[in-house]
Amino acid sequence: YFNIAKIFGAVPLVLKELVSQEEAYDYGREPVDNVFTQIQKDLSEAITALPATYGNADLGRATSGAAKAMLSRVLLFRGKHSEAAPLLKDIIDNQSPAVYDLLPNYADVFKDNNGNNKEILFAVQYTPNSVATGEGNPATGSFAPVSAPGVPVAGPNANQPTQDIYNAYAADDTTRRKVNIGSYISSGLTTYFVNKFINRDIKTAAENGTDYPVIRFADVLLMYAECVNESAGVAAALSYINRVRSRAGLDNLQNTDAGTPETYVASQAGMRDRIIQERRLEFAFEGLRFFDLVRTNRLLPVLNAYFTTYNIIVNGSVLQIKEYQQLFPVPQAQIDINPGRIGQNDGYF
Repeated sequence: YFNIAKIFGAVPLVLKELVSQEEAYDYGREPVDNVFTQIQKDLSEAITALPATYGNADLGRATSGAAKAMLSRVLLFRGKHSEAAPLLKDIIDNQSPAVYDLLPNYADVFKDNNGNNKEILFAVQYTPNSVATGEGNPATGSFAPVSAPGVPVAGPNANQPTQDIYNAYAADDTTRRKVNIGSYISSGLTTYFVNKFINRDIKTAAENGTDYPVIRFADVLLMYAECVNESAGVAAALSYINRVRSRAGLDNLQNTDAGTPETYVASQAGMRDRIIQERRLEFAFEGLRFFDLVRTNRLLPVLNAYFTTYNIIVNGSVLQIKEYQQLFPVPQAQIDINPGRIGQNDGYF
């Protein structure tokens, strides 16, 4: 429900088993506030019901920590920083023994043979084809380029990185850039591809057993930095964002002008900018960027500036998205099935 509400807004909210096809026609689009109220209720109940850890046989199942982190993400999407803060602080501080932490090496988080590591609160679990047919991760087959040295599986280069995201990494942020973005030269041109989830030890895409992270501890730290910046300002947020930066080999941010311009954060607004940028670089290609821009009211200025800078032309003019396009259109097939109760989002026709 969190995913579909972020994408479409108001959606049918079904809280009981439907026993007939006819019964399903009674459900229209529930106001989005009601949907989010139910999401928060479900996750709050999950926090109480789920265990903190599992034995080896059940690693990867949802834990109370995963539910706290997901609820925090929901609350931040709704602008409820003060409600998310204690949940995140509890994940960070109340671990005895420690359940979650940053791995020392950024690349290790995404290795195919290192699933359910200490940084992962929750991930989509995949099994290599050699163990269970049809349960492998399609990432290698999707993200791999057509032909690149050292990449054994050819693919369509889906979600191809832009020059803009490549340039967003600072000169000293090479560790994360190399993990996230691969490149090769073809006919004299540089081609980028998503490197993060490609398994170079397989021969066919179906063999890939690499898990896909949904929430990891770096996200917990950056969400908490965002919360405390809102409540207490720059100084309170520094240690949390700096834990993530330090793992990447970057200098700590500071809020004194004794630092270099690159690390000096002067204001609460400046820290908001640094956190959203840190999230872009840390979580590249993990599916968070679009919704981070939506929830912080940055989607229109950021994307429209991108379209202008790179002269993205649609129907003869530079593309510019509008306010209503922060939600996606409801698929026409869903409207056609139940037109009396399912309507289109504003702005689409």
